Amino acid sequence: MLEKLLLFVREAGEFALENQKEVSFKTSRLKSANNQDVVTETDMEISRRFQNFMADNFADLDYIIVDEESIADLGADPMTEIKRHEWAFIIDPIDGTLTYSNQLPYWGISIGVFRKEEPILGVLFAPALKLLVYADERDAFIEENGTPRKLKKLTDAASLYINHCFNGKDLDQRDRMNIVPFDCYSVVVNAIYVITGQARGMAARDFLWDIAGACSIFARVGVETYNSKTGQPFNLFDSEMFTKELRIRDPNISCLPKYHADFRKIFKLD
Repeated sequence: MLEKLLLFVREAGEFALENQKEVSFKTSRLKSANNQDVVTETDMEISRRFQNFMADNFADLDYIIVDEESIADLGADPMTEIKRHEWAFIIDPIDGTLTYSNQLPYWGISIGVFRKEEPILGVLFAPALKLLVYADERDAFIEENGTPRKLKKLTDAASLYINHCFNGKDLDQRDRMNIVPFDCYSVVVNAIYVITGQARGMAARDFLWDIAGACSIFARVGVETYNSKTGQPFNLFDSEMFTKELRIRDPNISCLPKYHADFRKIFKLD
């Protein structure tokens, strides 16, 4: 299954890279109508291709595909509908639409595979950066420029931290704690930096499909995801954690357990 998913994501990445050439970053800091069309078409086409890919390769499985395009098909209680199936394939075809539409390289494709709510496989691909991170049921791997290597469990990380959701005014302790704020505006790219130890952790508040692929890989390298409100480990399949649109209600923090207390101090959560 993993090899087929990697083949799909590589092909989808090449397709998205070609389409990115059609956007104009000169129009505006934000997305113009033309750029919006290109991004939406690319997103929807990758979603459509994934539907066909699953039908061609895994028709014998009891699966559900979850992405932004399919949310309307999940009914009034989407999490219950997801749990009805043995397998959940959660995909974000283009994560980082703002950076994608401005021809920046900080965007990616995310796929998380779960069986009975347990993470089985995860794939994060940043095509423009030539970074591919993935995990099977035991280990995590990274490919840089096509060369794969196994990732070890993290014991430490760089001082960079990624803030994708908290207001800057809450960060007045950052100098004392010697931690540098940063954000790539893409959960895929942000998560890759956390998984490889290039960032101490990340704070984010997005949708289920934004974080699912990363969550499938975090556990393989020792990273835990916490609910910022309760301080408890984040449960990806807890209906209370999400709105009916599958947006995460409270920001989450992903880091090594030993850094969790520091993050809570930085963001004034205690």
